Amino acid sequence: MKILHLITSSNFGGAEQYLLHLIKEQKRQGHKIYLYRHLFGRRDDEVAEEAEADVKTHVINSVSPWHLVRLCRLIRREKIDIIHTHLAKASVLGGIAGRLCRKPVIATVHGLNKGKDYRFSTALIAVSRAVKEHLAGKGRCRKQIHVIHSGIPDPGVQKKGFLKDRTLRLLFAGRLSREKGIDLLLARLASFREAPWTLTIAGEGNQKDELISICRDLKIEERVFFKGFVPDMGPLFLEHDCLVLPSRKEGFGLVIIEAFARGVPVLAAATGGIREIITPGSGGLLFEREEKDSFDIAFKEILGRDNLLRLGEAAYRSYKKRFTSEMMSEQVMEVYGKYL
Repeated sequence: MKILHLITSSNFGGAEQYLLHLIKEQKRQGHKIYLYRHLFGRRDDEVAEEAEADVKTHVINSVSPWHLVRLCRLIRREKIDIIHTHLAKASVLGGIAGRLCRKPVIATVHGLNKGKDYRFSTALIAVSRAVKEHLAGKGRCRKQIHVIHSGIPDPGVQKKGFLKDRTLRLLFAGRLSREKGIDLLLARLASFREAPWTLTIAGEGNQKDELISICRDLKIEERVFFKGFVPDMGPLFLEHDCLVLPSRKEGFGLVIIEAFARGVPVLAAATGGIREIITPGSGGLLFEREEKDSFDIAFKEILGRDNLLRLGEAAYRSYKKRFTSEMMSEQVMEVYGKYL
């Protein structure tokens, strides 16, 4: 099958990670991959290696005639079978191109978007039930929506030891923005001054200066380390005892799967798609973001080495059972088959 993936983004985040894992698995299964995309920064060469044809572009006006002409020429020249779009702008652009070329267009929805972004799509893939419910409700989407949880390849190495030097090493990985709730996490952690913990923050975003200032005000700046963008998160996961994800809203939370696949426990806010990943016995703990006691109880649980070992083993089992890239790709291909 010839599959054209279209993404219009300017950084490497969860949607881009999803795309990379999916095209690698699709190529491994013998399908031909075509890309129309922005540059992927430091991961650009890795993405380019997977494609039969790789069109790199800077999308300013996503539905401009220039882009539509380029896309339609690519679709017709290569005899593309199906178009798969990622993120809202790409879904508008790819949806129109698909209609002009009479090709099915499947859009993966990664966040709590509006249905109008997908009015030209044939059908949608939501990365969680929470995303589907939002689309069908507030999003006012009338398209067929299939729920497929994201998956990743097995990294092949899992964390074995916890609480080195009796210090709980916490990790946050993601965009530094208000919706991620890092400011709330810092306030909660500051109340545990007597506990031996550190927090590493990996990522960039417009809230960085504010977060640094909050650390100073809370007098925890010596415990919190800002790493910036980390191109290979694998070693960083293994260096830490627990991933924390205090999001105010979250469509899915792919970073949780990244941690689970390495046997790293997760402490996360009970919101959006996170609740579909972290279930009883999954290797993660949930807390209610607005309830201090809820966070305190969960935090005290991860201060124990035996608890971390138990959670870490459960996390890897959960990953193997529910979140591999093979499972994700198989379900995506089943969706394709419904519309070809």
